[in-house]
Amino acid sequence: MTIAEFDNLPAAEKYALLFSCCGSAGWVDSMLGVFPVQDLVDLLEYAEEKWFECNHSDWLEAFENHARLGDKNALSQEDTPQFGKAEQAALLSSDESVIKQLVAANADYEDVFGYMFISFAPGKTGEQLLEEIGERLNNDPRVEIEIAAAEQDKITKHRLKKLFR
Repeated sequence: MTIAEFDNLPAAEKYALLFSCCGSAGWVDSMLGVFPVQDLVDLLEYAEEKWFECNHSDWLEAFENHARLGDKNALSQEDTPQFGKAEQAALLSSDESVIKQLVAANADYEDVFGYMFISFAPGKTGEQLLEEIGERLNNDPRVEIEIAAAEQDKITKHRLKKLFR
């Protein structure tokens, strides 16, 4: 889809497409106000700017709208966005014991921080993600939410690039 084609869509379709890139209503509402944009470069700059203008509640909403890493049941649901399935493809080819460890580590992470682990995962193996969770579990909560938000920003921009090829 081109940005020009997007500009001509009904508002509800625009909302749904942007929400599939970042599951935060606050971010989507802010983004709808930036159109029309000139090109993808401008769009990605606006996306980042609007994301970091969001508050923590907006960030947490976006985090909650992800399928948990390694959650094969969630990824197999028809209503799971295709983005999430593609982003976890390398992970899901990992050994079953690694995926189980990842699910357990993600639960530990949620116990510590109150939200699921967020990582820009395309191409990362289960082992790499396990190592990353282990490292980030030691972070101060104020630092960790900023890291998770930066990872969400990467995810959002990756999805926007796929949407607007």
